[in-house]
Order: sequence, then structure tokens, then C-alpha cells
Amino acid sequence: MLTPPAVFLSYSRTKSANAALTDHLVGFVRERLRDLRWEIVDPMTESSVGSVREKVEQALRRADAMIVEATANTPNLLFEAGFARAPDYPTLFLINPSAFDEPALHAYFNFIGQSEDRPLPADVGDVQYLDYPASVDDTNGWRTFDAQLADRLAHIGAILTTETRMLRRNAKAVLWRSHEFARRHPPGHPITGLIGSRLGMLVGAFEYDGENVFETDSANYRGLLTAFADAGGGTRLVRAIADLSSTTETFWKEPHDPLRPIVNERTFLVPWAVLFNPQLLDEYTKVFDRQAQTHPVRVGRAGAFGDVRHPLGDDAVGADLLLMPPDLVGGYVRRHDKTTLRLERSPRLYEAAERYYERARENSVEFKVGQTPAQLRRAWMELEQIGQWQAAWSRSVSGRPGAYFAKYDLHIRSWVPDYDGLIHYTAAAVQYAVSQRIRESDRELRVLEIGYGTGALTRPLLQWIRNLNLPYVDLSGSGIVSRVYGIDAAEPMRQAARDALRDFGDSVILVQGTAPDDLPVPIVQGRPYDVVCGSLVLYDMMDSARPDRAVAVLRSLAQLLTPGGRLVFGDVFVGDDPQRGAKEQRWRAWMQEGGLTEAEVQPFIDANPELLNAISPDQLATMADDAGLELVGKSRIPGADEWSPFQIVTLRKRQ
Repeated sequence: MLTPPAVFLSYSRTKSANAALTDHLVGFVRERLRDLRWEIVDPMTESSVGSVREKVEQALRRADAMIVEATANTPNLLFEAGFARAPDYPTLFLINPSAFDEPALHAYFNFIGQSEDRPLPADVGDVQYLDYPASVDDTNGWRTFDAQLADRLAHIGAILTTETRMLRRNAKAVLWRSHEFARRHPPGHPITGLIGSRLGMLVGAFEYDGENVFETDSANYRGLLTAFADAGGGTRLVRAIADLSSTTETFWKEPHDPLRPIVNERTFLVPWAVLFNPQLLDEYTKVFDRQAQTHPVRVGRAGAFGDVRHPLGDDAVGADLLLMPPDLVGGYVRRHDKTTLRLERSPRLYEAAERYYERARENSVEFKVGQTPAQLRRAWMELEQIGQWQAAWSRSVSGRPGAYFAKYDLHIRSWVPDYDGLIHYTAAAVQYAVSQRIRESDRELRVLEIGYGTGALTRPLLQWIRNLNLPYVDLSGSGIVSRVYGIDAAEPMRQAARDALRDFGDSVILVQGTAPDDLPVPIVQGRPYDVVCGSLVLYDMMDSARPDRAVAVLRSLAQLLTPGGRLVFGDVFVGDDPQRGAKEQRWRAWMQEGGLTEAEVQPFIDANPELLNAISPDQLATMADDAGLELVGKSRIPGADEWSPFQIVTLRKRQ
């Protein structure tokens, strides 16, 4: 904790015209300072080693303010006052008006430019002054002086806040230690230049964008707040956003409290994937619980409040934000490929930051001490209405409103058990199928994905194919897989996937259309495909109640394939399975375990009967034979129980 304000008392008994009066004055001032619990710095009464000059210098380093009896016959007091004024110490001159009548002091007053008409010495800057009584026995005069002194000390106290003392004391420490460092080493030694360079970098942090801005390395944020808390800061209404989708603040998962509790409320923003990953959600819940022990905590989804612009503008890194009244805003910005902490004092910016924080707060839920991961996920899903099927969504996918597509990646994970696992192992099955076709073919391969959605399956395939192609490109100038084509019925899905896969350029061609009945030209032109794949799309094209339709779909898909080509689908398979009822109940139970209520599960089941009418793997094998295909692979997601209706199948077109 930062020590209270320290006040240097500057006076002289030996050169005073009235030593008894000076003693009374100093004792009076000491008593008032003790009442305030301020530290009194008086080198004349302290026992320390060194000369008088050294004692005075050491005392001046410790002081935050100065009170000077300015009518004693000694220029040393003005040296001390000047020393205090240089770093802008609050300074109070105490004047005895009767001293100007003392003949012995006339020469001194003339020398320093002080007179009854000019009670302050020349060239000491903007200081306060206060007359004190000329007699120890002037009771009324001392009573008046007491009230006026209290007022002056209150003014000094208002200046010497905790924050101001922190800044000034540390600045003094740097100044004095730099001088001491320079004295210990010979002139021109490189170490002094390096220290000077480091200090120059610190000065640069003040000069980046005006006097109201300070920028420093983002790694210093934690140390700044910890030191601030240690010094007794944080008595204001401090609010903060911690964006855990960004990699800037990496300390939150540390077992001890990473930041002292100076923040009065913190809103954590997490990637939506965390909320569907039991292990990660458990880790983050422990972080939130530790923080909630000391201050209110809220949790929201990163990006949940749309494209609201960060108060620090386009240079902002992540959504991290710090608000400290009355008008300080902090956040991370990009500077020369480096993340920097920016602190800016601006009433206008503070208002924008408050609006930004409130948007984040409105899109978050309160975290309560002891809350479980499941309870946190449920509260968040209820806030954002995740998995809550709407009546307007029951029309065909291409005709559904924007709200369905905006949160599709979240909805699907509340409806499908281990959706990420299904995507992961479907991608692995596609990769295996491509590898087989590489051994069987001497041409560039073509891959088609049906129902690419938001690109969940497309992205891992494209990344794998990019790596697969590298040696072929180096050796022959072209890859072994030419590109990936994709078709989806919904235009909003095409837009979402294009945004998600932008970094893959023309290695992926995404079009809108309906498979297999309405294939656009970019899909049907060119050679047949070596692999056709998809996830959660086959069930929508065929069902067990219409085997003729299912066979027709498989024949159409087979026509897209080159001989020996593969169909790979990760999908739901139920059909005439005798365990259909048990599988449906397990599916319902899983959705409720994931955060939905029974009342929320039922509308989804009612609106999507094709899920439970999807063909079984055995039916698929029979129908595939009629379509010139054979079932060559069938597997559940590793770790899934026997009641899971989700499987990954691979079909091969006969030669």
C-alpha cells in the first residue's frame, strides 16, 4: 500500500528573528499534519548519516510537498523551495509580516526580492502563502491561522491523490537512480547509453499521440494493474472487458489470481466453440469462479454484439477494454506488427467506450459463484435463444430467415451430439478416400462437397489438401487435387462460407444450387469427381419411407463420380432400426444435457421428421447396390455410445 503524503518542513531556528515563535509555528504545523496522518519529513530532527546537504537531498527525495517558513534569514530555505518547485511539488510559504520590520532582515529581504508588498520570494513559481501571527500569545490569530492552514492542506491533499503520488514518486526514483547510475560508471561507458536508450523508449510512450495518451507493450498491462492495486488504487467504478477469443491476455488460466481485484465488474467474452467443448468450458468456468469471488463477473460470446466498432477504432486488437472514471479508456492496438496497450484520457472516447461496454454487458449473462459449466451454458443459450426452433424455420432451408443462418454454427451444436467430432471424423474419412484415389488414378483429382453450410467440413479439407499439394506443386507446378467444389441450396450459407474460406482463394469454388436435382453449370461441367462428400445432408435427400426416391438420389450422385470414385457422408442414420425409439430418447436426453429444455427439444423434433426417418446403414447398402455403388466403410464417431444415430459411411462406385 502506498504511504500517505510526505511533507518536507523547511525552517531555521538559528536565523529566525524570533526562535520561540518559529518553534511554536513548527509545532503547530506538525500537529495538524499528524492529525491528517501525513508523514513529516524534517532533516533537522532525523538521525541519518551524511552531511547537512546530503540529509536535505535525501529528505527532498522522500517528500511529496513542502511547507516553508519564508521569513528566516537564510537563503538555504529558498534553495530547498526551488528544489521542490522544479518537480512541481505543492508548496506553501508561511509568512510572518512583522519580520519585515526587523532591521537585521532588511538586507536578506532585499537580496531575495521579498517585501511586505511582495510577500513571496522572486522566481519560485506558483505557490501558496499564508500569514501567521506575530506573537505566540495571539490566540485569535492562531485560531484564524488554524482554519486557513486546514484549507491549504486540504488543497494540497486534493492534489496528492494516490495516483499522483504513484506517478511523482516513481518519476523521482527514475531520475535519482539514473543520476546515481551515471555517477557509478565512467563517462562514455556503453551501459549508460543503453540505460538512456531504455528511458528514451519510455519517454516515447508519452509522446506517441499527445499528452492525453500513453502507450506501452501489451505485456505490461498486468504489471500496471497489479502495481496500481498494491498502491491502493481502484476505488473508482472500474469496468473491463476481457476478450478470451484474442491471444493478447494469456494469463487468465493461471492457477493463481492473475489480476488484483481493482476492477469492479468484468465481462469475459469467450469463443462460441468453448461453450460446446466440455473440457474448455470447465477450465474457463474455474477462471470465472475465481474472479467472481472478488467482483461481479459476466460472460458473453465474442462477436455476439455484431459489428459494433471498438472505441479505439480500426487499430483495436480484440474487444478488450478498460474504463476508469472519470474519462480514461484502455485497450490494445496494433503498432508496427506489435500489440500495444493504449491508455487515453478523453471524455468523448469514454462515452463511446461506455456504450460499447453496455452492448457487451447486454449480450452476456451474470456468472454466480459456484455456477457449474452446464448452468453457465444453459444461461447463455437462453439469453441468445440457441437451439430454440422457430416456426418460420420450418420452411425449406433456402427460404429460412436470416436469424437462422446468423447463428447456425451455434444452433447445430445444440441439436447434434458431438457435432465437432462428426465433422472431424468425416474430414478424416474424406482424406482417406482422396488418398485411395491418389493410388488408383494418375490424374488430378476433383472433390465436390454437397451442403457445405458455413464451411465447417470444407475448411479442414482445404487445409489438408493445401499441405498435400505442396510437394506436387514444387515438383510439377500443379497439385494432385485441382480444387474443391461446393454446392449449397441457401445463399446466406454461400456468403458465410465465402467469408470463412476467403484465405483459400480460388482453390475452392462455392455455388448455390440444389443437389442432386438442380446442379448449376460450374458443378456439372468438366470431368467427373473422384470424391463427393457432405455432412448432415444425405438425410435431407432421402428417407426410409421412399426407397425409390433414395435409389434415384444415389444414382444421381453416382453419375457425378468417376469409376472407383467415393461418396463419403457423415450423417444421421435411423430408418427401420429396431432400436429407433431408444436412439430417439438418447438424442433427446443429449440435447437436454447440452442445455435445452424438453419444451425446446420438442419443436425441433416435430419440425424435422426427416431426421428420424433417415435410412439405416443397412438400407443404404441395399439401395447403393441398385445404384451401382457398394458400401465400403461404416463407423460411429469414436467415443459415441451404441445409441448414437450418427455415423460416417463411404460408398465406392463400381468400375
